[in-house]
Amino acid sequence: MSTLSAADKLSALGVRDTEPDEFQQKKSQGLNAVPSSALEQQIIICNQELEPDPIPDLIEGFAPSQASTTLFARGGRHKTTLGMYAALCVAQGVPFLGEYGVQRGPVFWVDAEGMGRARFLQRLFELCRGMGIERPTGEKVFFFELGVRSLKDVATLEPLAAFVRKHGVVVTFLDSFTSAMRGGDSNSADDVSASMALVRELGTSIVIDHVRKDADENNPTAFGSVAKENLSRSSWAVSSQDGALILRHVK
Repeated sequence: MSTLSAADKLSALGVRDTEPDEFQQKKSQGLNAVPSSALEQQIIICNQELEPDPIPDLIEGFAPSQASTTLFARGGRHKTTLGMYAALCVAQGVPFLGEYGVQRGPVFWVDAEGMGRARFLQRLFELCRGMGIERPTGEKVFFFELGVRSLKDVATLEPLAAFVRKHGVVVTFLDSFTSAMRGGDSNSADDVSASMALVRELGTSIVIDHVRKDADENNPTAFGSVAKENLSRSSWAVSSQDGALILRHVK
């Protein structure tokens, strides 16, 4: 029994394939290819556009909307706790650090560090009490344990991106970038650039990560390729001095 290809079935129905020969050739060779007509539809003529309204920060002066923010530090510098506090501020609609305004909305925490549901909830409720509330009472705080999965796997990333869109999540927290992107080369600019592009599928994000083991406490740099910072709209280093946390804006 013969099997018709998709092209043959279309032809039998009288549908003619109009893709350029060059595109068909590239596709048959397994190369990335997009018809020129599809690319042209994405090109705008700036002279004909109106000036858009300013894009407000998710967290004033700390994390812009529609972009990624990186937050990195050595182990034990409470970067996860700081991230969870920021998540609660957004969900509750209260100023970050008591001073910086937020866009209130649902938040999504993706745990790739193995913290687990019980420990996350325990720390979340402890933070609530520190903020003077008994439990999260504002917008929803979603939690997902990534486990052994990787966001480089489309079968994992696509459902999470769809979840973000469905529930109107205003920011996704990824803890941590290196653990979430298992299977990649953290020192490869190409690999890290591709991984940062995947993070953008989750909307506005705050990406928590580690630093190099030989990093200077007073001037730490994020682990792996510098592409991570280059492709973030905002980047913060967390260090400690005399028992106090220091947030340094490096980009």
